[in-house]
Amino acid sequence: MLLDIIDRFRSVDDAGKLRSIGDKEWQAACSQFELTLANERRPEKLEEAVLYKWSWDLPVDLKFSLLNQAKDAGCDTFEFWQDYYKYLAAHLTPSDSGFEMAFELANGKYL
Repeated sequence: MLLDIIDRFRSVDDAGKLRSIGDKEWQAACSQFELTLANERRPEKLEEAVLYKWSWDLPVDLKFSLLNQAKDAGCDTFEFWQDYYKYLAAHLTPSDSGFEMAFELANGKYL
């Protein structure tokens, strides 16, 4: 179910343009994603959504919600942690306190 909703963020409108934040379908997808995520507790489904190739297309706040819920649910594979730290490093600036460690973990230094 989460993967289907993630795919909605890549859908196009009637003019053939990718949907964006002002689009009603985009807003509906955000709401549905939040509701579905709040009810998903299975680590394997959460990890599947994290590792899904289009999950990087989620709005930043939704992707962080997904990552944190997956972490809290016990996801603990190398692939999960690498994606977790890659996303974290991509959204931190070099001057942020956790950037260096996130960057190193994203590249598998300590994993």
